Amino acid sequence: MSYDFYTMATYEELHEAGRLRGRNVASWVDIPEVGAVVHWPDESPEPVQLIDGSMVADYVHGVAFNAECEDRCFTPFEFTASAINKRDDADEAWEAYNAGIAAGICENFAERLPAHIGTTEA
Repeated sequence: MSYDFYTMATYEELHEAGRLRGRNVASWVDIPEVGAVVHWPDESPEPVQLIDGSMVADYVHGVAFNAECEDRCFTPFEFTASAINKRDDADEAWEAYNAGIAAGICENFAERLPAHIGTTEA
């Protein structure tokens, strides 16, 4: 996808681009087992034991959102950001793009978490 896309895309297209990015980021996150001891992203350096499926879900969502945020610090994301920032409606464009990212992350885990942690809900 050309970076010019981001300067001309509709909000729906930006949302879809963000959704695909979110799904991709989430797809790289390994889902730990209930009972695993992990280090929570951006929190206390003390390890935490994931005692139930809800904690596993919170953990993997946090890891994915943290990874997506960190990825924005590196090339080539600067070109995407520059293209969105050039828009007259940059704030609204960012809202659509970021909402898509959140939707994509949640979609990916909604598909993967229930089977992994043995529940019907993510």
